[in-house]
Amino acid sequence: MPKIAICLFLFIMTMLSINVSAMAETSKEIESSLRMAWETNDCKQAHSLMDEMSTGSSQAVYFFHQAEAFEFGHCTERNIDKAIAAYKNSYNLSRLFGAMQIGTLYLNDKNDPETAQKWFRMVAILYGPEEKTNVESDDRHRMSEALKQVFVHATFGNREFPKKEFSEALTWAAKLENSKVGEKLYRYALIFENGEDGYPAHHHASFKLLMKAVELDYPPAAWHWAKQLTKEVKAGKRPLYSPMPALEVAAHGGIVDAQVQVGRTYRDINKKPRYLERAYEWFIYARKNGARIDDEIKRLARRIDQTKAEKIRNNIELNGKVPN
Repeated sequence: MPKIAICLFLFIMTMLSINVSAMAETSKEIESSLRMAWETNDCKQAHSLMDEMSTGSSQAVYFFHQAEAFEFGHCTERNIDKAIAAYKNSYNLSRLFGAMQIGTLYLNDKNDPETAQKWFRMVAILYGPEEKTNVESDDRHRMSEALKQVFVHATFGNREFPKKEFSEALTWAAKLENSKVGEKLYRYALIFENGEDGYPAHHHASFKLLMKAVELDYPPAAWHWAKQLTKEVKAGKRPLYSPMPALEVAAHGGIVDAQVQVGRTYRDINKKPRYLERAYEWFIYARKNGARIDDEIKRLARRIDQTKAEKIRNNIELNGKVPN
């Protein structure tokens, strides 16, 4: 009996799985047909498909497409208030992307940035945790674009967008775009550093995104940050962070200029033999990668033990050893 019960249970679960999969495929086919009807202005077909969708198992999808129809005027009069109401119904029934669309409509159509910001803040909270980024692929790009609006309208009045949400929103936007996250965050950091592509300059956002990119060991971001910190040091300031960790991330990541700078830093900060040998090691490694620093290498070689200098050259030039 137990074996029969187990087999019966597995059979039922398999059939349920097949039915759910079939329903999902049918739903996608209806959605695809609906969009085609809208594109060809076949309103009779569009209304028929919407009616079919309204009686299905996923009311959230129905309300979402109803909202799109009101937002864009698909086979109906464009009505932003009705679109917002339908997006809210969709959102309340678990179609979380509706929250982003509501924020966008309040921002662009209702000219109400404060209400828009409340919805965008909700977006950052809803999609912040990494486990919640597994969403429908069709929504990924639009979700990412909506998340970016958090930064475009990050402040209104005297209230600043909460720092934790502020610094994380584009991280998840980058993940949603299935891109190399460090590279994407670095690009965003530069945009906010300079105020480009229609985004405002925002140094706090730039700094936080740059730090996240460095934490992900993205070499160009580390090199950019290291140069900023080095400028502060040369200007007589005392930055909160030492440039050395960022320099080494960039150097190990293959940026030759960073490799040279690491060598110079070890050479100049301390006259002890072990630091000079470390500097020589980075100089030899940088030269192997194309840096033209023969004169600096010769001057430094005179200051260290020749036996150790030869060992360093052999390890790097002949054995391919990378500085630790």
